[in-house]
Amino acid sequence: MRFSMKEIFYDWIIHISNFLQLTNVYGGLEQNMKREKRKYCFKCGQENSADARFCQNCSAPLENEKDSEFSYSERKQEYAGKIIKCPACGEELPSFTAICPACGHEINSSKISESLDKFIAQIEECDRRIANSPEIPKKGWSTWGKWKKIGWVLLNLYLACIPLLIYVLRPLLRTDKAPALTADEKYKATIIENFPFPNDRGSILEALLFVKSKVAFLASEKINANNSYWMRLWTKKAEQLHEKAEMLFPGDKIANETYQEILKDSNVVKKKLRIRLLLTVGVIIIFVVFLGVRGGKNGIANLVDNKDYNQKYDWQGNKFTELLPKPESEFGKIIIETEKQFSVEIYKTSTEMYEEYVKECRSNGFTVDITKTEGMFSAHNEEGYQLNIYYYKNKKEMNISIDSNDIEEKGFEEGTYESLKVKNFVFDIPDYWTEEGSKNEYLQYYAEKGEKLVMLSIAYPAETDDDYDVSFDGLYKDNENMVEMIASMFTDGDVIDNEVFESDYGVKGILYRFSCNQKIGWLKSVDANGYCFCFPSEKDRRWFFVYYVQTNKVSGNDYKDDYLKLISCIREKSDE
Repeated sequence: MRFSMKEIFYDWIIHISNFLQLTNVYGGLEQNMKREKRKYCFKCGQENSADARFCQNCSAPLENEKDSEFSYSERKQEYAGKIIKCPACGEELPSFTAICPACGHEINSSKISESLDKFIAQIEECDRRIANSPEIPKKGWSTWGKWKKIGWVLLNLYLACIPLLIYVLRPLLRTDKAPALTADEKYKATIIENFPFPNDRGSILEALLFVKSKVAFLASEKINANNSYWMRLWTKKAEQLHEKAEMLFPGDKIANETYQEILKDSNVVKKKLRIRLLLTVGVIIIFVVFLGVRGGKNGIANLVDNKDYNQKYDWQGNKFTELLPKPESEFGKIIIETEKQFSVEIYKTSTEMYEEYVKECRSNGFTVDITKTEGMFSAHNEEGYQLNIYYYKNKKEMNISIDSNDIEEKGFEEGTYESLKVKNFVFDIPDYWTEEGSKNEYLQYYAEKGEKLVMLSIAYPAETDDDYDVSFDGLYKDNENMVEMIASMFTDGDVIDNEVFESDYGVKGILYRFSCNQKIGWLKSVDANGYCFCFPSEKDRRWFFVYYVQTNKVSGNDYKDDYLKLISCIREKSDE
């Protein structure tokens, strides 16, 4: 922004005026200092008139002839700090004095409430942020997977609950260890530990009373690792305040009583933790003893292993047993048999039989991500099935489990679709598609009609140009023409994007996503969008076009998701 000459001139006048005023002021002060110049006695400090030669108080000469280079006519003062005086009697007080030694007056700070209010405000802000911050991810039993839980139970049964005892007692014994804290909780802990209160009785007492309220609240809450940590932190703060009180005003009744009440509540929490510890240990000991008594002469092992080792299992022909060799021992028990998992216990199995069985499993293709230790073998096969084998030497027992949890789900649920063979390929069509309007080399299906139109079509025309390369490479090179062709199929079409796409069975092509406006009458048109998956059939020199179109009035992506699953399941007949 530019200023006019008038504005510049006006600002210049103001600056000059201010300068002149300051000059006059400073000049006046200098003259006054000269007029009011006085002499001070170097011996007693008495103020004397400017023309005096001897001190009016002690008669000492005001000028020293031997040290004429020094002038005592002006006394200069420097202050190294602040002098604290009693407001009642004026007695000078040393630092950290709570009661005047001369008159007994109690020294209070004017910043008592201000200091405590600041502390409380910071704590409340931390509590607000902690309440709104995401929780630290939980650990432990609730987050474990099924197999981890089963393994944990079996481990405790086998080792007489010793792992459980360690798991339970460890946090109870280490009550001094801080739990996992968020950044806001760590900041709150820092404030509690390091916030400074003024060194006066009022501030310290108010702070102790505030800490007391926090401790009393925690003592009434459920005892856990988190509450125990904050109780220790607030109690430590009370200890700091009490030590300061004892130093500044020893034996203060209110400070001592408040601190003792804080310790009482803190001890209540400690007592609850001890009782909880003793009860837990007692319950586990009783349980272990009970198992030992019930187990007879062989103890717990007999109770846990209360099995019929002479029963025989049926190695049924399911999808899991077809992948595995049949164990040599005919004695055992099937534990789990579902669509996703198969587990069996094999009894009367020697170490040599176990090692031989592992070799046979590796020969059957379980060679991916192998983990092998003494008594354990784990691996995947190429399809993604996971095999786990455990061997218990003392019991001569082998546990075999195999599951398909790591296999990516392909296609639609059984019984919800029809497999359609079209030339050299197979398509899985969901049951809700209804065929209508199919012609030679063209199949057409509808899920909805009317303004909410959803249409699926499969076209497979033969290539008429003998010189054209009917392959993925040929399609990729001619991609620009394909984009124009798809767009031109509609009154006003536009290919938004395209990408190379390969089905789960290796059928490779290009997937196009488009939007369009299609005239359906002289004065009416409809907006729509959809996909087109194009891939070559090299064996019979055909092009496959799998279209999906829906009007914009169709809500949701259910159909689109199924279309993408449909093209992911396209496969050659030889793969059946």
